[in-house]
Amino acid sequence: MPDSGEFYRYVAPMSLRPMKSVPWISVICAGTAAILFLSLSSTQQGFSRADLTSSRDTVEYRMVKHPESGAALPRIRLPERPAVQRKVNKVLDSTAASMQCPDDRAQERENVEKNDLYYEVRADVTYASRRTFSVAIRINGYCGGPNPWYDFDPVTFDLRSGKRLRLSDLFADFKAKQAEIFGLFVSEIRSARQNRLRESGADPSKDPCLQHEIMSERSWEPHYFDFVFVEDGLKVEVDLASPRCESGAVIAYERLQKFALAGSALQRAAGER
Repeated sequence: MPDSGEFYRYVAPMSLRPMKSVPWISVICAGTAAILFLSLSSTQQGFSRADLTSSRDTVEYRMVKHPESGAALPRIRLPERPAVQRKVNKVLDSTAASMQCPDDRAQERENVEKNDLYYEVRADVTYASRRTFSVAIRINGYCGGPNPWYDFDPVTFDLRSGKRLRLSDLFADFKAKQAEIFGLFVSEIRSARQNRLRESGADPSKDPCLQHEIMSERSWEPHYFDFVFVEDGLKVEVDLASPRCESGAVIAYERLQKFALAGSALQRAAGER
């Protein structure tokens, strides 16, 4: 399978910015003394220097371009746990294979010019300890039909077992405390959106998303939230029918620690801070 040919160490991003809808490929390599940047498009991405003195060791990975879909997702190298390596990479490979316009919607493309179809994928490794591996995957696509679409489809793995993690795997007594946890999520997401609107000169009180979509009073369920681990906390994004209302916030691990399931990836991440 075509790939980048080299393994890379995780480099923490300075900030997680919303993706612009442009083709790109980006690879980051951290050496023992410097970071090399390679950008194959005009899109510029900012990254911090690698913290090589950190006590949290990192897992190696490489970006692999799927031969059929063309989507580039990471594959890990974990020689001390080969079964986990195979399990995680199998999920990442099947995920990459699915990232293309499906054949069963061919009828929707009958009157569409081929050049108008696109399926753009961006994958960023946001957390890569030897115990937890998190990838933010953003997709812009148009496969026919009335409108283009956007999706945020992140994946996080427990590298002790190779299991793909869900929200319920992170928190103790999840069902009992779900309302309180989601209340914290929504409060932080609302606050982050309000700050961004103020910085842009807009009035948060007139924002239809805050008024009608991202509301504390709403009945929230797990499928409304996507998450990735980042250096400073759990980055949570709300998944709504209206893409313009999909907002996110980084919630510090310290604020979530009281909810964390004992021995979970969330508890470990808080302890690694």
